Amino acid sequence: MKKLSLFLCLITTLTCGFSQGLNLFGLRNTMPNDPANPANSFELVVMDPLTTSVIPILTIPNSNAAAYSSKAFDHSRQHFLFWGIDDFSQKVFYTVATDSSSTSSVPIVPNPLFGTNSPKQMEYDLQADTTYALMWDNTAQKEYFVTISMQNGSIDTVAYLPGVGGTVNLSSAFNSNHHRYIFQGFDTNNTVKLYYLDATNGDMLYSPTLSKTLLSLAYDNNSNKLYGMYSQIDSTQYDPMAQRYYHTLHWGEVDSVTGVVSPLSATPILGGFNMGFRAGSDDYDQLSSTFVCVANDDNFDAHLLLIDGVTGQVVNDTVLTQDIKFIQCDNHVFATRMYDPTASVDIPLTLVGIQFYPNPVEETLTIEFPREMPSLNIKLIDIKGRTVFAQDLPQGAREATIPMADLAEGRYWLVGTHEAKLQFVRQVVKR
Repeated sequence: MKKLSLFLCLITTLTCGFSQGLNLFGLRNTMPNDPANPANSFELVVMDPLTTSVIPILTIPNSNAAAYSSKAFDHSRQHFLFWGIDDFSQKVFYTVATDSSSTSSVPIVPNPLFGTNSPKQMEYDLQADTTYALMWDNTAQKEYFVTISMQNGSIDTVAYLPGVGGTVNLSSAFNSNHHRYIFQGFDTNNTVKLYYLDATNGDMLYSPTLSKTLLSLAYDNNSNKLYGMYSQIDSTQYDPMAQRYYHTLHWGEVDSVTGVVSPLSATPILGGFNMGFRAGSDDYDQLSSTFVCVANDDNFDAHLLLIDGVTGQVVNDTVLTQDIKFIQCDNHVFATRMYDPTASVDIPLTLVGIQFYPNPVEETLTIEFPREMPSLNIKLIDIKGRTVFAQDLPQGAREATIPMADLAEGRYWLVGTHEAKLQFVRQVVKR
């Protein structure tokens, strides 16, 4: 894995900023477990996804606690969003500018329908610039779908969700292409289901029973596919000291209509008797189709994992040296390219609408572009950083093929540039 990290750093240098597509932000407690100063304070940090080194951006005033169940990212304004408890024990929405220019907080306006309950599973629509969440009505025992205003703290009901008895593992995702809110929950019979909503009106489109209980959900707006993280128990391995069976983490594709979860890789992402997935410390980078999450190993060390969303392969695995919570990816570049027809040509084409298949590949990799492209240089780079294939595509090209039959099995990186500016990067697996 160390070789892979060095290789990715090389890719970053060669392609003039692959890391710009994987901007990670998080919250760090500046005074954890300090008996002399019981008041907490959080600061917004930006994290290098490969080395996990952290640079503080600004301290968030009047922030005593943060709710791991509700965080989002306003990609149009590049604001980090979450709700928590201020120094006066009041529930507030926090809006933090990632350019360190400002931070603000507004009290959550009580909604009589929900009493003292708070929003959970906040999701942001990249196209409509709207924040959604779920709310529970304790009195009527009902789940509601709501919108949230981070400007004035109001919570407005979109729809009551009949038949939903609650949520599972606080796992949700958002399909920004079609304005769909997706979450895992259980019905009134305690059956775990996948709920697929039309966010514009709250209508329930699908509610299939899931074949596996998921730890997290992620929607890839490049391919219009839903993915999920889940764990498996090996009943043949038991640790009497830990009093636990051996667990492994896996990544799979989720069928939104049938609820079937199909594994994408036979190799576990992580395993151990004490292994655990950190809910709330995960997000999906649309620019590179990368799932980012934090999980503990057997020694309770926290690993920052970068997982290729398409193949389920671990791209990078680094042990965190600091306790960073509520990881968020900045997807503003993707959102601008995907949903703004007037976007600047300086914004990378990324993977929007570009098809790579088959992957994994045995003989020939095909690249299909959704429209006529500018002139491109494409390179295939092996894990040692060597260019094993290069080709210049003329302006207007709609397709390219790369022969890979004679290459060794393993991972490669396909890099596309235009006038020395990165346009896309994709991991390719050769079998």
